[in-house]
Amino acid sequence: MSGKKDFHKDEERIEDRRNVWWRIARISGAITGVFMTAISKRHLSYPSTPNEFHGNLTGGILLSPEVRFFRWLDKAAIKSSEEKGHGMFCTVKEVSDVKRLLTMMPMWANFVAYCLIKSTRYTFFIEQSNNLKMGDGIIVLYLLQSLVSSGVQTVSKHKKVRQKCGPLVKIGAGMVFSIACCIAACLVETRRLYLITEEGIDPDAVDPEEQTISMTVYSLLPQFLLFALMESLAGNGLEEFVDDHIPDSMRRYGPLFNKCVLSSGYFLSIPLLLLFRSWFG
Repeated sequence: MSGKKDFHKDEERIEDRRNVWWRIARISGAITGVFMTAISKRHLSYPSTPNEFHGNLTGGILLSPEVRFFRWLDKAAIKSSEEKGHGMFCTVKEVSDVKRLLTMMPMWANFVAYCLIKSTRYTFFIEQSNNLKMGDGIIVLYLLQSLVSSGVQTVSKHKKVRQKCGPLVKIGAGMVFSIACCIAACLVETRRLYLITEEGIDPDAVDPEEQTISMTVYSLLPQFLLFALMESLAGNGLEEFVDDHIPDSMRRYGPLFNKCVLSSGYFLSIPLLLLFRSWFG
């Protein structure tokens, strides 16, 4: 029975992966459609009555969200005689959904730095453990990080906590912890490199004891704990922010948007590493 369940789960995962690209194409098509229609109607004047919009159920002449920078997109929903032959028009709901999605772009852009730091967990954090007294320390560090992250996520999802600390507060706190994590990692790395030089460690030595400095792997504990706080607070805050602002018609795509944002940060870390490789020796 367990084998059949695992097989069905694998099939569901494969199907989800296939559908991801179709969902991305659908969302991209909706955004492109609104942009192209608005551009084709850029010469039109803004309506003076609600009836001049397609499917205007709100009764207003300013389409929500009322963001001045995206006001020109409202023209995509304007009724005109030109569209009869071409069929290029959008409803008020379609324009509002796209505008609401675009207003989240600045917040997603802030998470690029968060993703760059997150990608270091399995790369530079492990690299920093070289020449340190190890034991089972690295396992303990990852275990503590996982426990702290899970604990903070559980507490932050509590109803009273969500009421007092909104998504922006959690995201802001997560970004502060990300800066603190970078500072802690920098201080530890500076100290590690200093001791390697001071104690005359030979990096080409075969014996591991000859490559070990008087510094334990637990020196990395502060940055691991700060990383856990950053990941749990900022990640949970992003999920809540998207749930609160994403249009109902795109709500099921919320996790997909978050994954795309986080994945872009991971991919961006590769060219940045190549560009600034001299910083890392």
